[in-house]
Amino acid sequence: MDPRGSARLFYERLLQVPGWETMAPLQPAITDPAHVQPGDMLLFTNNGHPGGIHHVGLYLGAGQMLHAPQTGDVVKTEPDIWNNSYYAREFIGAVRATHHPAT
Repeated sequence: MDPRGSARLFYERLLQVPGWETMAPLQPAITDPAHVQPGDMLLFTNNGHPGGIHHVGLYLGAGQMLHAPQTGDVVKTEPDIWNNSYYAREFIGAVRATHHPAT
């Protein structure tokens, strides 16, 4: 499953966000960790470029991320990601889905 598919699974199964089919495309990437909000999908890359994205997590707030650390592992909460040298180095940005209610 690609990173976007993993993030969609987070939203559908863990958060039960209604109306996924009415979600607009993702907003432009948020590259400053200070602007990340709970519910944003965090993207991590090993080469500093979008083509190197290898991991996606769901930001919970207060520096915590929900993710599956590796294939076959269970979903875990990672504490204090902004002070973790690995996650701080690999972070390339976050994306936020926008919802446009039906009119």
